[in-house]
Amino acid sequence: MKKTGLNILFIIALSVGILSCDTDDTCRKSRTVLLGMNFYLDSINSKTNQLVVQNLAIDSLWIKGEGLDKYFYSKESKNSVKLPLNSFAQESKYMMRFNETIDTVLIKHQNFTEFLSLECGYIRTHKIDTVISTNNFIDSISINQENVGTIYVENIQIHHNK
Repeated sequence: MKKTGLNILFIIALSVGILSCDTDDTCRKSRTVLLGMNFYLDSINSKTNQLVVQNLAIDSLWIKGEGLDKYFYSKESKNSVKLPLNSFAQESKYMMRFNETIDTVLIKHQNFTEFLSLECGYIRTHKIDTVISTNNFIDSISINQENVGTIYVENIQIHHNK
């Protein structure tokens, strides 16, 4: 009788433990950390002499990370992109080709380790310090949200003037 009670207690504890574990799907959904970057066209309204900022869709956008053989975006029409930051260095560098004009964008950032759970492990989040570009196509860059985490936000705004 005592042995049966221990077996039942063990089975209940095992069932509760299995049911309380996160699934792999939950872990994958919450582990993606990407920088959000949107493109804008700045112009002056000739009648009011006021600055007008509009979303800008790039006809042919190519983005490649420094030291990588693959392109994140290749010949795509985009007005926003999502890019990973380097988790093992304090900066990430991208070569961006806007139609036929090439710019290099350097993002300096801090990396933080954030523990999720035993099942999911940890993720690397980032805090943007500085963004620098070569200004061939890009006129200015502003940091809209410095914290880069699992929830997509517009972190950086890239502005172009006509």
